[in-house]
Amino acid sequence: MLMTIDVGNSNIKFGVYQKDKLMCSFRLNSDIERTEDEFGSVVLTNLRNGNIDHHKIKNIIVASVILTTNAILDKFVEKYFKTKAVFVGPNLKSGIKITIEQPKSLGADLLIGAVGAKEKYGLNTLIIDMGTATKMYIVNDKNEFIGGAICPGLKTSAISISKSTSLLPLVDLEIPKQVICRETIACIQSGLMHGYASMIDGMIYKMKKEYDKELKVILTGGLAKSLMDILENDIIYDENLLLDGLRIIYHLNMSKGVI
Repeated sequence: MLMTIDVGNSNIKFGVYQKDKLMCSFRLNSDIERTEDEFGSVVLTNLRNGNIDHHKIKNIIVASVILTTNAILDKFVEKYFKTKAVFVGPNLKSGIKITIEQPKSLGADLLIGAVGAKEKYGLNTLIIDMGTATKMYIVNDKNEFIGGAICPGLKTSAISISKSTSLLPLVDLEIPKQVICRETIACIQSGLMHGYASMIDGMIYKMKKEYDKELKVILTGGLAKSLMDILENDIIYDENLLLDGLRIIYHLNMSKGVI
């Protein structure tokens, strides 16, 4: 079995694969103070809840945007799975040409999302990954990662408006029944949810216009599903895009003898 670990700024998502089939997945918050034994306790509990025998997990690959957690994850993997974790980096092959100005600066989360989208949906793909930040990026018809845009995430925006004002509360990220609301909490929710959906729709329009070719749009990330009902574009929602990207990268490098 292969375990994939996607470390984001807010959450760490785990997936366990039997060949190409995702057997179970779960999330933990990205607590940078967590020790390898704390990882061991909570991860093994989640694996048991998913009916996974952790002794059968022989291979583990990690993509991380929090570099300070890598040493702890390395120790956790070695201690509890008796193997060495493979970390996504410039040493691994992705099958995608990176054409941005500083290719080595590309975040591991963007790379695995691009790989997952290319393999599952083909080229000419716009990936929108909604996390702490929302990343929008394109893999073109020449198999090139050509760049995109980054903006504050939906939850980040909600926290910011609450912290930056003395009278506006932190609200739940729920879609109100109307866009024009008459109560403060609903008004904030309308601005956040409908406003954010309009931003995504607007960016899709602008990116398609600038790219000047048809694009498949793939939406992923922890907060993505909450907006699907109010987005106006034709969008594919893929909850496990990044985990699948990790699986694909692992098998690509294993077949080429890199790992």
